[in-house]
Amino acid sequence: MHAVELARQSGDPTVLAEALRTAITVGAYRFDPAEIDARSAEAVQLAREVRNVTLIAATMTDRVQMLATLGRLAEAARAGLECLQFATDVGSGFKLEIAWHLNQFQFMAGRVDVFRARLAELLAQERQSAGHDVTLFGQQLSLVDVTDPPASIDLWVQTDAGHNPFVFVFPWRAANAAWEGRGDDARVELAAWREYVYPSMPGFIGWYASTWAARVAWWSKDSETAAVLYDALVPFRTQWAYAAGAAIGPVETALGQCAYLRGDLELALRHFEAALEQTAREGWVIQQIEAELYLAATLGALGRIDEARAHDTVGRELATRCGASAYLERRALAPYFDPTP
Repeated sequence: MHAVELARQSGDPTVLAEALRTAITVGAYRFDPAEIDARSAEAVQLAREVRNVTLIAATMTDRVQMLATLGRLAEAARAGLECLQFATDVGSGFKLEIAWHLNQFQFMAGRVDVFRARLAELLAQERQSAGHDVTLFGQQLSLVDVTDPPASIDLWVQTDAGHNPFVFVFPWRAANAAWEGRGDDARVELAAWREYVYPSMPGFIGWYASTWAARVAWWSKDSETAAVLYDALVPFRTQWAYAAGAAIGPVETALGQCAYLRGDLELALRHFEAALEQTAREGWVIQQIEAELYLAATLGALGRIDEARAHDTVGRELATRCGASAYLERRALAPYFDPTP
């Protein structure tokens, strides 16, 4: 933040735009959604003022990610298409980077077949360039998560998750154990993650990784991890865990998972209802499926069976329509509503 103020004092719009980019990237405004919005828009405007095409493409790409982080999917998609056109017109390398974002939007909108086909095209392009290995891994993981979850186990191993400087912060060993049905092992791995990884997690990725960790806690029925994560995630409740590599979903969903696992079902209900409202409004169909199913599980636990069955039915119908077959299965460990009488 101090660097941004010094850049303002310099009177150089290029320096200020670069300082804003850095501040946004490292999460300097992560606790203030209004500042995320304002400063990312300001950076684009500054870049346009100096007519630096590389800086324009960079700040436009940053803006797309920030809009998605704020949960404004339709606006992010429009900004992404504008950025793609600009990058194409000027021959900018950001053309491929923004293409990853646009493909992630296809996934979030429930167009799984389109996402899968475009992912294969992007993979072919990536082999001719470099720099998006983590993004590629994230999108592959997103695909198998909704179609063939056990396949994620091999993906984590293939990407050398234990040594990858971006990936190691996620409790992937716990996730793999959960998918293999080893609940006790998953909870042991989560305990190790809480003790050795979580305390030193960089701020710019902390809340994003914590949102994904809440999913792993849900798959593992781990109330201890849920208790740690809930308070840490509350400041981000209006934001969405988004990256070009993987759109995890609204932080409200993670808060609902944590509240449920802590035994506060009424609080979980409010979080899942908020997540459902957000996802349905913005057209994040994949995340809406999750909100519907988690809401059904919570209502079922509260004894509100007819309401639970209604939400479960909607979630499963959406999953069928999207080809997100993993949501049609009752996962072995995670809390799910059982529609049978």
